Amino acid sequence: MTRDTLAVGSLAHLVAEPWLGLDLGPEHPSRAGLLLVDVDHADGVITRADVRPGHSHRAAEKLFEVRDIRQVLSLADRHDWTAAAHGELLVARTAEQLLGLPLPARAGWVRDLLAAHARLGSHLAYLSFVPFRLGDPALAGEVHGLREEGRRLLVELTGNRVHPMVTRLGGVAADPTPEWVGRLLDWAQRTRASAARLEASIGEAPFAALAAGTGVLTAADVDGYGLAGVVARASGCRRGVDAGDGDVLTAGDAQARFTLLARDVVGTADRLGILAADPAGPGGPVETRLSKIVKLPDGEVFVDEDAPMGIAGVHLVGRGGPVPWRLRLRTPDFANIQALHAALPGSALDRADVVVASLGYTIGDLDK
Repeated sequence: MTRDTLAVGSLAHLVAEPWLGLDLGPEHPSRAGLLLVDVDHADGVITRADVRPGHSHRAAEKLFEVRDIRQVLSLADRHDWTAAAHGELLVARTAEQLLGLPLPARAGWVRDLLAAHARLGSHLAYLSFVPFRLGDPALAGEVHGLREEGRRLLVELTGNRVHPMVTRLGGVAADPTPEWVGRLLDWAQRTRASAARLEASIGEAPFAALAAGTGVLTAADVDGYGLAGVVARASGCRRGVDAGDGDVLTAGDAQARFTLLARDVVGTADRLGILAADPAGPGGPVETRLSKIVKLPDGEVFVDEDAPMGIAGVHLVGRGGPVPWRLRLRTPDFANIQALHAALPGSALDRADVVVASLGYTIGDLDK
């Protein structure tokens, strides 16, 4: 029996023995931050895994609790930076529910566009591991180009490349033109086509030989670790706010998770096409006029949503002031990484990167 520590992240390529660095590729979100996993292995097979998160703790929840709720919105896109708009939108929805604040129809439409854009960009980042592991420069370049184009679209609309900071209480701060919506739809359709090519690579050798039967999670694991989204559906389960959406597979392995991630790109692009069928969208304002100071009433509320990698939620407590008395995040990344305790044992040590990459995370969403 041998004991080693797997290191994933920006420092992994710098560490010396006894750490074993895992490189998930230049596009993968794991490049930011550091994750350590202690493993026992014998004859090249992992027998035990113990995850050690917390090496890049960002204290997002504590920062939220010393900021005006309006300021929180500009910080809420920084924990899961692969889908930054989702963070903004979820905190806004939670605060609006506590305030009883209505949302103009056009603002809701713009938010839906931003959420779909964020979901596609996030999925591309995690799927970038597939061409990296295969050593396929053409497909890797295609994924990189699409990610960069998605960022350019975000800059055009919001002025920001990664963190949009466009959500406001009761609305949004940007109103897209029909031309921008048309370019968004064109980008989404080309992303859809790329996802189909990625799924083909996932289903064929040599990637299938690496991922099939690797990192298996059972239905009991899904419930035990609180998994949702593509990770749960890859094990034959529908859980939470996304229960009715997307295909379901039963293998529960890394190949199933990557496959459903690619298919979710296709489904998201199709939904975006329906949403953007009228490039002008509903008319009217994109913001609700509010007083200079917004105070959160006494009370508490929990709101969750189907984020790109599973269920994300916000528990917000107000005490009559402009600053949240408590703001707690429920992130899918924490559940996904804890599930490595079950997914890694039984997998070959030289396929550990495939298992980790199939359970998407960002350090900001994990070490919150």
